[in-house]
Amino acid sequence: MPDRLHQACRENGCRKRTNARSGYCPDHEKANTALEAQRIHNRERRDDPINKMYETRAWEAFRLHVLNRNPLCQRIGTDGMQCRYPATLIHHLISPRVDVNKFMDPQNVVALCAACHPPSEGTPDWVAGRDFVESVIAAPTVA
Repeated sequence: MPDRLHQACRENGCRKRTNARSGYCPDHEKANTALEAQRIHNRERRDDPINKMYETRAWEAFRLHVLNRNPLCQRIGTDGMQCRYPATLIHHLISPRVDVNKFMDPQNVVALCAACHPPSEGTPDWVAGRDFVESVIAAPTVA
């Protein structure tokens, strides 16, 4: 007796039959396997303690402070000129996954536009004056 009887593919509108464990025909199995992998990745990311740090009020206040002090993207292009787009993101030079103590260190972040934000987590090889304009920010002082 076979493991499974031929059943309809689980993809809406597909009329093919399959006996695959996933319930999808070969045409839809790959796409749905990738979708499931993305769901697992998102679930793991949601439970990640570093990602939870980005959801705190302290981070949001720090982020707004940096963006207010650096309204333009700080990235310096290959032509040696500073990007002129508004900064919308805060990028860590040293990823908090490497050193969590530098998460809200003003010397460890730069304000960037979405186009200049690198896909990697952290860019420790960036140098102020060559890769980015130095921040106009100091650590908040306590009176």
